[in-house]
Amino acid sequence: MRKNVGRLTAAGIAILIGTAFVAATFVAGQLLVATSTNAMTTEFGDSDMVVLGDYQKDSGEWVNEPLTQDDLYTVASTQGVATVSATSAYWFQVTAGQKSDYVKPTFTSEDDRLVVPHLDTGAVPTQDGQVALDANIAERLEVSDGDTITMLGGDDTSSGVSLTVTGTTSDPSGAFVATGGGALMTPGTLQLILNAAGDDSDAPFSTLMFTVDDDAVPATIADALAGSVDGRPVLTIDQYAEQQLSSLTGQANIMTMIVLMFAAIALFVAGLVISNTFQVLVAQRAHTLALLRCVGANRKQIRNSVLVEATLLGVASSLAGILAGIGLVQGVLLVLTQLEVSTSIPDTVTIPLTAVWVPLVVGTLVTVLAALVPARIATKVSPLAALRPQEGAGEGGRRVGILRLITSGLLTVGGGALLAGSLVMAKDSTELGPLVAVGILGGALTFIGLITSSMLWMPKVVSTVGNLFNKLGAPAKLASANTMRNPRRTAATSTALFIGVTLVAMLSVGAATTRATMNTELDNQFPVDAIAETWGSDNTIASDADVERTVRDLQAIDGINTVAYGRNVALASEFPGENSDGYPNRQVTAVNPDEFRAALRDPSLAAMVTEGTYLLGAWDDATHVKDTASFWVAPTSNDAGDLPPAAEQPGYSNAHSLTIAKGFGHSYGIITDTDLDAILASDPTGDTHPTATFFIKVDDVNNAGDAMNAVRDYFGEDNVSVTGLVLEREFYQKAIDVMLLVLVGLLGVAVLIALIGVANTLSLSVIERRRESATLRAVGMSKRQLRHSLGIEGMLIAGIGAFVGVLVGALYAWLGAQLLFGGFATPIFTVRIWDIVLIMAVSIGAGLLASVVPARGAARTSPVAALAVE
Repeated sequence: MRKNVGRLTAAGIAILIGTAFVAATFVAGQLLVATSTNAMTTEFGDSDMVVLGDYQKDSGEWVNEPLTQDDLYTVASTQGVATVSATSAYWFQVTAGQKSDYVKPTFTSEDDRLVVPHLDTGAVPTQDGQVALDANIAERLEVSDGDTITMLGGDDTSSGVSLTVTGTTSDPSGAFVATGGGALMTPGTLQLILNAAGDDSDAPFSTLMFTVDDDAVPATIADALAGSVDGRPVLTIDQYAEQQLSSLTGQANIMTMIVLMFAAIALFVAGLVISNTFQVLVAQRAHTLALLRCVGANRKQIRNSVLVEATLLGVASSLAGILAGIGLVQGVLLVLTQLEVSTSIPDTVTIPLTAVWVPLVVGTLVTVLAALVPARIATKVSPLAALRPQEGAGEGGRRVGILRLITSGLLTVGGGALLAGSLVMAKDSTELGPLVAVGILGGALTFIGLITSSMLWMPKVVSTVGNLFNKLGAPAKLASANTMRNPRRTAATSTALFIGVTLVAMLSVGAATTRATMNTELDNQFPVDAIAETWGSDNTIASDADVERTVRDLQAIDGINTVAYGRNVALASEFPGENSDGYPNRQVTAVNPDEFRAALRDPSLAAMVTEGTYLLGAWDDATHVKDTASFWVAPTSNDAGDLPPAAEQPGYSNAHSLTIAKGFGHSYGIITDTDLDAILASDPTGDTHPTATFFIKVDDVNNAGDAMNAVRDYFGEDNVSVTGLVLEREFYQKAIDVMLLVLVGLLGVAVLIALIGVANTLSLSVIERRRESATLRAVGMSKRQLRHSLGIEGMLIAGIGAFVGVLVGALYAWLGAQLLFGGFATPIFTVRIWDIVLIMAVSIGAGLLASVVPARGAARTSPVAALAVE
């Protein structure tokens, strides 16, 4: 090995980069899962488990069952539970002078892990009647530490509770991005506000979050609580994150599947590159191995020496690759930390065992396997035959064996069948794991089939394209002819680049397609960027002139694209299977369809906003879709507060029927202005007290923070709640961006793999033809012509390999997107043209550089010296 350091270094680098790619993929996978979990559980701090009061049943129906103080005591007394806190089920209006805003309470705790906001100034509230406000809200209200604010638990402004501001907080985890900030207080302060508002509810919590003892088993705690919290879900933080991800993507394990898919691809491609490089190197040493046979070494000793050498090289290079891969991901984390991209991203990598043993075993095993065939061939060659000059031996490799043709055909057809079957089944499956595994296996088999048959089709493709350049002179003609003279060498060289470029193109197209598809899904999940709603009887935006002024002012804010106005009213209704007697049971928002469509991001929802349709509200039963519901004006109650039965209500006989359609998560159902006017006409004496809602669309969903702050400032003196859903969307977008950033890092490693592969094989092929080049010099070819011929041949082989790799990589990316996303979304196939241009330019440049350096050496060598037999 010491005498062949130069040759072995090339193989070692390929092994190092291949195993680094695999290790980086597994570590990045852990990072991706951790980032996704952190992003989706920010409102629960660092808790271990949660009890949900607001959850979705398997049927799709949303249930809102707030939790009580008794529920909190029950959880706290459960064996294995350490500390308990909660999230509030209420929103409160907070005022200071003429300024007003809305906040969601969050609570102090003896365990800092359960305190969500970060204290910036002042002190944490320790007594009832104290509050620490988010710094942004404090700035809008123009208050500071020690000032007094009023917090209202209802419409009556006289029922407010005065609270002392003890400090200001920030929200580094993004738990309150959609609402603008929280209010940190004791649970007792929450009860003071509710009591002052006359709210005697004993269920003020939407979620209970708690930490567990070190030796506690979460499943045991969940079983113990199952019967005492009335069947509400008891989940670990990881389970909750999977549930949220499932609601976003339709598959709880989609991120894990993406990671495992890329890990499997990394293993496969790294194996091919290592095998291809090492086979070329061992084949080059057949002459040396035959010399050892001449001096007494038997076949077993020759074979064992090659395998031991391969094992040592594989272990050493794989260990270096593991360290390089882990270091690469950690380096990316350090950069992201400095850029403050997101607090959901961990500061340090978590190294799973798979990131160590898988690349170590695979790197070593593949290296040994790659050396088996050449070692076996070398031991079968007779010593005397092997002592003859070896160049030109490849000429016998013009014919492709029948066994190779049959094998490649079976692999391609069989792999294609597996891939097609997995694609068909994935569209109706809820469990992607096995299907993704089958799809990856099918794709790998087809790829191996293409590679094993490359000796048949690759040289012909290269030669056909090369014939187009014959007019460039003798060097170009010779370069084109050389590609067919030794099909095995041409196929080996071009395949090295074909493998790497296929991976690069697949990652590039796959990342672009993933971004486009996930953006579309985010449009579906967050069809409205922001909503501003007036509350209570004090409606400051009542007249048409007020509405026009407000819409005009909002659209003048930098970063705001479109604003649509809606009227909120309470209507009596009758849905299939529901009892309409009693209190009017539907809040609806009436909109102008054209204006509302312009404010939506989801085209499918925009198309459903038509006359005669009711878009379901967030708490409506989704099973009523396509049914018909009746609406009429809510009657006025009598002095005792009772309502007449539905049949005796004035508007019931003239009720307006609407077809129920899917909604988009807005609190109220959506109807058109025309339908609301028809409903109001059913009882002209009814008093509807409409309030206003403004649906806001921003210019840039990835940079909407300043625009939303400006909207909140605009409504600072009005009784208006602003919910910036776009900021919550932006938080999910950052999680996706992190995933794509990881893929970009893997893309960079893949580029290195491709360059190393083509550089190794091209350089070795030129060195292998040293005697052949000398012969050309001897018959009159100049140094310049020789360099040009080898350079053109290198670019030709590299260019065709890259072009075919781009096509195959894009195809695999499309098939992979169909497999991963086909069950819950329509993949948006996206190709970044400049990525493809860059891939082609780098590949052709690599082909030129890899052949120029050894070609210069061949041209400088004397023909006599080069023709000498070693």
